[in-house]
Amino acid sequence: MSDEESLLYSLAVRLIPSRASQGGGSSRQILAGQVPDDLPVPLPVPPEAQVIGSVIDGDYLKIVLDTNRTPQQVIAFYSDELSRSGWTALESGRSRGGFEQASHGHSVFRSDLGPTLHINTLAYPDVPTEVRLDLDFGGDQSGADEVARRSAGVHPIPTLPELAPPAGATLQPMGGEASPVGTSAQAGLITSLDLSAVATHYAGQMRKAWCRERDRGQGNLLSWSTWEVEHPEHGPSQGLFLALQQVNDATRYFLYVRVAWTA
Repeated sequence: MSDEESLLYSLAVRLIPSRASQGGGSSRQILAGQVPDDLPVPLPVPPEAQVIGSVIDGDYLKIVLDTNRTPQQVIAFYSDELSRSGWTALESGRSRGGFEQASHGHSVFRSDLGPTLHINTLAYPDVPTEVRLDLDFGGDQSGADEVARRSAGVHPIPTLPELAPPAGATLQPMGGEASPVGTSAQAGLITSLDLSAVATHYAGQMRKAWCRERDRGQGNLLSWSTWEVEHPEHGPSQGLFLALQQVNDATRYFLYVRVAWTA
């Protein structure tokens, strides 16, 4: 490895968020275009998929693939293949929703040997579907914990409506958080639509996603609305949507949505 390649590798290692270590990232290892040879559990890869690379981080392993399959086909492939290899589905095909520019899918599996596998897919128009396989050898209980909560009659983590941007707009997802108390997401939006049109666009999607509007209001820069949410699986909860227009640029917005249990 040349000095320049060594520096690029070191930079990439440090820029990748670490799940297992703190500090300089010395425990992380990047494998470009390959999957580790010594996996202790069987982990299939679609035969036509291109392996972009892997990141080893202590007890965690992330593998990134590209494939021409749709997110639904990817999830179906892993559901079929993993069920034959001692894996149990804990959560399949469910999305937390929120602000999305792309079609996506999510599943969680646990191996009889202990590790947990999170499968996330993203599909943008005219490009291959990105598949991220997150393998946890350290006893991640996230999927199992939710199954246990449901069995005990405790609220599962709420699901947000899937909210797509207006035609021609640029969406900049900013993440969010999810817990048994509530789920939220936030994003930036760039569009020529005015504040009222942005609020109307997202209100229409909320109404199509098991939501009934309770109240709304709008000022010079802020539009807000509250919702009663009746998810077909989760039951009743309440929702909040905010659209905030940037003071010095009328084409830029901050978006926020939250769904929380009523009690």
